[in-house]
Amino acid sequence: MPLRYTAGSAAGGDFVFETMEAEESPFLWVRNDAGGCMVGAAWQVYQEQRLLSCEQVRNAWEQFVNRVVEKVRARFGVDVQPLLR
Repeated sequence: MPLRYTAGSAAGGDFVFETMEAEESPFLWVRNDAGGCMVGAAWQVYQEQRLLSCEQVRNAWEQFVNRVVEKVRARFGVDVQPLLR
């Protein structure tokens, strides 16, 4: 899963997810906006206008990454955690 961070992501800036499995770029993105986070995806048919709590978005990403790490370890016996931090 190639991850590409835009400037400032470590300090709460924008996040972009790209994958070799999809032609669309960015495949998924989170943009830090005044008062919250905007989330979008290449396949969306409309633009989501609601801001989400950035904490809520960070927690969801963390849960997703943790599940991927667990499933890769269980299925392939490989620890990919160091590659994702």
